[in-house]
Amino acid sequence: AANKAGKEEFLYVGVSKCKTKDYDGAIEALEKAKSQGVSDKLLFYGLGNSLYQKGDYENAAANLSQAVSKGVDDQETLANLGKSQYRLENYEAAAITLKQAEAAGAKDGETYYFLGHAQYESNDFEAAISSLNSALSTDANNGDAYYQRGNAKFRLKNYESAISDYQSAISNGARSPIIYNNLGKAQQLTEQYEAA
Repeated sequence: AANKAGKEEFLYVGVSKCKTKDYDGAIEALEKAKSQGVSDKLLFYGLGNSLYQKGDYENAAANLSQAVSKGVDDQETLANLGKSQYRLENYEAAAITLKQAEAAGAKDGETYYFLGHAQYESNDFEAAISSLNSALSTDANNGDAYYQRGNAKFRLKNYESAISDYQSAISNGARSPIIYNNLGKAQQLTEQYEAA
């Protein structure tokens, strides 16, 4: 009975530490619980979300996937899983998971920003524009969201609107040299269409 109490204690201490943003403490306690055979959904929830916050996206994705497969479906877990999948370049899975996070209530700019990126990387440009519009509705100064939305519009041959987004990206602090390259290409293509 003492061993069961020890396992459960590590589990609950770990989840509590995760919720109070003591991610190192959470990981330590939850790894101890895991080493003692705990496989509860709360273990995977706490461990996955803590690992995500520490930037260990590969292990975060593995643990968050386990949590979701065991019935955890809160917006934080789904959003962190989707963002981990994105960072691991699993764009199609990220887009699906981030849509689930949105359905669970994740309506923040960061979730929409990652969703838009994942949709763009999955060649779903219309959906990317819609998600990036939502990201910009929560943060109208997100230069990177303007840049990515401009790229999606460019891919749909909506060059004039892409130019506007690239200019907004620059005026809102996005500094990638690729923005200027894409802006120039869009301007050149617009001039070619106007001349034709």
